[in-house]
Amino acid sequence: MKKYLLLFVAALIFVSCGSDDEPVVAEASIIGSWEYYKEGTIVGGTETLANYENSCSTKKDYVEFLQNGEYDDVYYDSNCDESIDYGDWTKSGNMLTNVTEDTTVEILVLTNTTLKIKYVDTDGAIYTTVFRRK
Repeated sequence: MKKYLLLFVAALIFVSCGSDDEPVVAEASIIGSWEYYKEGTIVGGTETLANYENSCSTKKDYVEFLQNGEYDDVYYDSNCDESIDYGDWTKSGNMLTNVTEDTTVEILVLTNTTLKIKYVDTDGAIYTTVFRRK
C-alpha cells in the first residue's frame, strides 16, 4: 500500500511541475479605444461578417473603455458630426456588462489588438462585432 501511495505522490509531483521556461501569457486589457471593424450574425452555427460601415468618410466610430468603469461610444454622422453615448461597464470573466443599458455581451476574443463580442437579443438572434485597438 505504501508503494502505491509513494507512486501516486511522485506522479502528482511530476505532473504538477511545469517548466519555468514556458512563457507567461497575461490577459489583454479591455481598457482603451477600440474602432468598430466588422459586424455580423451567427445563424445555424455559421457566422457571417462584413466590414463595419462608418457614416463619415474621414473619421471612424469607436468605443473607449475607461479605467474608472465608464465608456464613451463615439459615432460620426455623414457630415462627420460627433455623437457620444456615455455609460458604465463591468467585466467579469468573459462577460462584459453595459450597466447603463442593462445588457451583457460575451467576449469571444480579447487580445492586445482585437476585441470580438457576441450579443444575443431578446428574439434569440445572435450578433457579433469585431473591434480593432485604436
